[in-house]
Amino acid sequence: EGFLLSEDIDKNQVNGAWTYSLVQRFWVTALWKHPSVRQFDTIMRIDTDSCFVERGFDVEDLHLPGIRGRYIYRSNGPSTGVDVWIDGLYDFTVDYVEANKITPSHPELWERVKNMWIEEGTLPVFETNFEIFRVSFFQRRDVMLWHDALTEREPYGVMRNRWGDAQIRVLTMALFGTKDSVEDNVLMKEHQGYRHGKGICAEHFFASGNSHSA
Repeated sequence: EGFLLSEDIDKNQVNGAWTYSLVQRFWVTALWKHPSVRQFDTIMRIDTDSCFVERGFDVEDLHLPGIRGRYIYRSNGPSTGVDVWIDGLYDFTVDYVEANKITPSHPELWERVKNMWIEEGTLPVFETNFEIFRVSFFQRRDVMLWHDALTEREPYGVMRNRWGDAQIRVLTMALFGTKDSVEDNVLMKEHQGYRHGKGICAEHFFASGNSHSA
């Protein structure tokens, strides 16, 4: 409500700017409002060009990767992002923090965000091709209000500027996560069996299938 689509955006373009913005909106905001989510403690997201080719080392990773009780989020990162699709995102975040009197609950990560912006002009990212979410955290009122501000309120940054979920995840963890729920834990390491990239999974399982039939 109140959002007007820019005239230079073609809503019918497959995989265009509008489609991308809607996908980002889903993963930032809409998912946590869907009634089907209530039945789950955790949700896993995995891209169509991602797969697991072997088990992990940790007890939580013997089959699909897991997430232990106190952790709220799992992904690879944070790493240095590119300086595209972030126009205005950092300043918006700072203004939101000040207006809502938020004290970032993960100050080390928030400091990393600020330093990267000042020194490199970009923002850190999590790799969103694979994520595990603690539903109760992402449905917290303060977290959902923050996400709504990004997608459902002026300036509609996700919809107009294509602000990305990879940067938003880091900002969310910095503002509302804690160090012992996000960082410095065994679940943040790279899973030894995880593969990502166009054609990589198909190539692996095609080769594996041929070897079994030989």
